[in-house]
Amino acid sequence: MAWVLSAVALVGIGGLAATLFLKAGDQEIPISGRAEANKWARMYPYIDGHYPVLDSSWAKTVERSNLRSVSLNAEERHLTRVFITKLGDKVSEVDFTGPTPLVFNNYDIILWDQCQEISIETFISSTLTPKQLTITRDAIGAASQKLRELTGLNISFPAYLLAGGVSFTEENLSTYQPKANTIEVHVAEHQNAALGNKEIALATTWHTVTDSDRASITSGLIALSTDFLDRYPDGGFDSPSLQLAAFHELSHAVGIGHSSDGASYMFPYMGTEASITAPDRVVLALTGSRPCYD
Repeated sequence: MAWVLSAVALVGIGGLAATLFLKAGDQEIPISGRAEANKWARMYPYIDGHYPVLDSSWAKTVERSNLRSVSLNAEERHLTRVFITKLGDKVSEVDFTGPTPLVFNNYDIILWDQCQEISIETFISSTLTPKQLTITRDAIGAASQKLRELTGLNISFPAYLLAGGVSFTEENLSTYQPKANTIEVHVAEHQNAALGNKEIALATTWHTVTDSDRASITSGLIALSTDFLDRYPDGGFDSPSLQLAAFHELSHAVGIGHSSDGASYMFPYMGTEASITAPDRVVLALTGSRPCYD
């Protein structure tokens, strides 16, 4: 079993994504939607301002999905349609409207197994005021619950957080690795968060490759500079806020990359308007749909 690291660095809740691709054997997968090939082939490969990265299409994930905990409405189900272009590429409609995968190999997009219990643990700098600490803890807690709701993943929270407690951090995160089956969120002073001068957050995931080439995310680390308190108001998920900023980072930790839609909360730079769009909801559901393998 091999360990592989993939990371995304976000500048002001945005920036450049860097992923490490894994080598795996090609798979023969049945493909649906051949009758629709001409529709896509006329416009391929540039559709609605978006170049799909076909090696990382959500199509395989759609075909293998087990959406046992999340229901999609008619508009969202429409975005899960899978097609074959005249060039023989498999694509899903959400590839052209939604966020890209964070990391993938030749076999599939790399996600958490849906039966795996994932603990989200929060660590906050002791330099914050009591009010700032409470606001930060509650924003991350709300984002974590929203992640559980929209992905259907088996996410749990430590008892001390449920009781309103806080665990403090003064870790230097440059060489830090979280526990297995855990997403750790560290809100740290900028120098301890191991960020560049203009960076406000960094999301990193670890994953394993099994003997059958099925790779799963096994842990994640989110480093948030305490500066993010000065960037966003305390609010909800229908506008830029602390909650939406934390949700952006947590979405990276479950395997979601950036979106080309400026209205999406997964756009590289969160502007004056941002929310969870229909394509975002589809991709969130897909990240929690990966069947478990022995």
